[in-house]
Formats: sequence, C-alpha cells, structure tokens
Amino acid sequence: MFRSPFRCLVLDFFLQGDLPRSEIYSVWHGAFGKALAQVSPDLFDKLFGVAENLARLYVLTPPLRGYPRFRVTLMGDACDAGREITETVKVMGLNGLGKERCRFTIDWAQYGLHQPLSYYHGVNDEIIRVPEPRCITTSFIDQDRGYRNRLRFSTVTPLILKEGNGLMVTPPTFPVLVRRFLGRISQVAHASGAELPYADERQRQWLSLAGSVGLVNQRGCIVSFSRLSKRTGHRMVFNGWDGTLEYAGPLSCFYGLFKLGEKLQLGGRTAFGFGAFQTLWGNIPDTSHETVEDECLIGVAEGGD
Repeated sequence: MFRSPFRCLVLDFFLQGDLPRSEIYSVWHGAFGKALAQVSPDLFDKLFGVAENLARLYVLTPPLRGYPRFRVTLMGDACDAGREITETVKVMGLNGLGKERCRFTIDWAQYGLHQPLSYYHGVNDEIIRVPEPRCITTSFIDQDRGYRNRLRFSTVTPLILKEGNGLMVTPPTFPVLVRRFLGRISQVAHASGAELPYADERQRQWLSLAGSVGLVNQRGCIVSFSRLSKRTGHRMVFNGWDGTLEYAGPLSCFYGLFKLGEKLQLGGRTAFGFGAFQTLWGNIPDTSHETVEDECLIGVAEGGD
C-alpha cells in the first residue's frame, strides 16, 4: 500500500492586543476550535473529529510567559491548510477568548519548519507565500551537527507521560524519552497515512544506544492541572513534569530525532499545548554536584473547553 511522505508545517503567529493573563491552554484550544468551525467546517471535522485511538494532526502552543507567539503545527494532509489556519487565528482575535473576551490581531506571522519560508503581514492582511510543507526524510533525521555528548532538555510546557495505568511522576530516563518519541512519530504517521521518516536499522540503533545515555541532573517539579470540560461537566486532574533535565552519553545520532520531536511535541494533551520543549546540545558543563531540589510547590491551572 502506498504511503505518502511524512509532512510537517509550523505556523508562528505573533499577536498584539489584549491577551489573557493566565496560561490556560484549554481556553486557546476551545477558541481555536470555535473559530475553525466558522472558517472551514470540513477542516474542523478533519482535525477535531478523529477517533480516540488516532493522533490528531495538529499541535497548539499558546502564548507563554508574556511572549505573544501562538504556534500551530500541522501534519499530514492538514499541512495544506495554511491559509485556512491563518484566517482561523484572525477570527479567534475578533471573537475574543476567555472570560474577559480578550481580543487581539495578528501583527505578523512566519511559516516554515527550520528557517521561515514565507511571511504574513497583519497590517496589509497579505500572505506573501505559504510554503510547501516540509517532507521529513532520512536526511532530516540523519542531519549531522557534529559530536554531541551532552543534552539539556527543557520543557516549555509541562510534559505529561503515562506509566502503566497512571501518570509518570518522576523525570523520564533517556531510553523512555526515545521510546516515547518513536511512539509519537509512529502514531502521527499512522493517522496521516505516511511512511516513517527513518529506516528500521536507524530505530534499532537509537534503541540500542539510548541505554548508554544517563540522566545526570534535574531541576523541576511535578505540576498538577485541573481542567473542567463544559461539554461533559467533568473535571479532570492530571500531572506533568515541568523543568530541565540534563543527559550525558553518546548523543550525536539523536539530534534529528529530537529536533523533529520539538515540532510534534510529546506526551498527552499536545493538541492543547502540553509537551512542548527545547533542546541545547554540546558539551554542557557537569552540574551534578549542585543541590537539586527534590520537593517543590505544586501549581494549579484551571480552565474549561
């Protein structure tokens, strides 16, 4: 059976106006869904009307810590909807979101995967060019950035990983991260009818080498979230790891895998914005002698659909 290439497109919208002060992910997700249904009911059904056992073909990252960027990452056939998504974000700003009905406009936007390939100017309401979605091939996965023996993995939004029947409450080891990345990519490929962007031999290499990479330092905590669904009336509570992890070992071959993971995000609730992270590669100084806080306060974020 023919399978299409693994495709990905990142759209970064830089907003201006009255943005919500609190970082309630479900408010942004709900506003995005409402606006998308107005702009394109068919696209709304494609992105939101998926079976529970299939990965969603989009990821959202709302504005965080005062940085006014709203990111939408599209995968598979959804990559062709760059113009519709731009119109959706415009409608979100007109509709307003949150209890305060905060309104905003798009100042400018950029589309691409690595370097921006085109721009949208909010003042002129003009898209210069929406690029072709990037096909993720073995050349992307195998990209060489030189020797790497240190990795700093920093969450941008909390990381929600399951362990057995519950949620993981300890920082993930490196083999766990690698397995979860491979699982995430496989789920997206299955949902979009795409081929995997790496060979079986490469996957075996990752799984074999992952055990040689150790967690040498950690700073962070488990954060508890509460979410009220207006649709069902049920409140769900779940935990996520938020902080920085440092790994040491033979890391060079994992660079492309983690760079793809940065676009797809990892763990549960990625459609709402969870599981976003950044990586820093190189010879990071060993800070394992410093005191690590094992206990910390638990923050609570509440919101609805």
